[in-house]
Amino acid sequence: MKKTSVGEYLHDTRLAKDLKLEQVSMDLNIPMQYITVMELNQFQFLAEEKLKPYLQAYGDYLGLDSDFLLEGYQNPDFQIEIEGESEELNQVTDEDEESPNPKTVEPFTKWSRSDRFEYLENPKRRLPLVLMSLLTVLIIGLIGFAIYAQVSDEIRQEAQPSSSLARETSQLVNQETVPSSSDSDNKLTTKVRGSNMSVKLTDKTNQVTIEITQDSDQENSISVTNSDMSKKGLILNSTTKNATATLIPGVDKSVITLASIDNVSVKINGENLDLSGLTKDSTSYITLTVK
Repeated sequence: MKKTSVGEYLHDTRLAKDLKLEQVSMDLNIPMQYITVMELNQFQFLAEEKLKPYLQAYGDYLGLDSDFLLEGYQNPDFQIEIEGESEELNQVTDEDEESPNPKTVEPFTKWSRSDRFEYLENPKRRLPLVLMSLLTVLIIGLIGFAIYAQVSDEIRQEAQPSSSLARETSQLVNQETVPSSSDSDNKLTTKVRGSNMSVKLTDKTNQVTIEITQDSDQENSISVTNSDMSKKGLILNSTTKNATATLIPGVDKSVITLASIDNVSVKINGENLDLSGLTKDSTSYITLTVK
């Protein structure tokens, strides 16, 4: 018996039906970012008036029990039990013993283990599995190399003198921007990688204020952890275009989440962040570290 969350259940069902996010978004007329938020089980980022109809429509679209999903999405500990392969095999075996005319089953879903072994003995049938295994190893290797390169860069930057670091900043692949001002008590250092941004703030005021402004009428989910903003975040729209959050005193880390960065500006203690390097059309995460 396998247990899964509501979001994972939606995601796995969509993949099992070979449906793309773009296709689901077009068929249901639901923004693709909201479908992603539901599949990530981050229902707190959706407004209540949109969450239930969106979840109802998505569940019906996938052929699931939408009422069951609506009952469990608000509980973070809610788990959906899905029968595993072993129980399905036992059920088929029992039915075959009781019925004089066994039902024909589809390959790789209800075959016996001996049938699958004979099927895979053919080298031509094993080739796709071998290729998939090699591709998986390659992807894992690339991810590991990217993580190693990022960690190495951070260690090297911390070990270098500040003057040397400033000279070599323009040569880094992940560009850093270090605003400086003689009459400012703050210093921001940013690094962008895909949809993630790391921000280091040298703060001398012991108070960090984050201002988020949107110059459009679209709905945009935002949140700021370890601040006076609600844990569920806020929705920027045509009536609410500005949001301000103050970090809790003594906190040295916060994560700013933006469902969209279109027409959005972020200020930290009055200094603008350059969001142009972030990947568009996806949720962005800004990790702020205060020193």
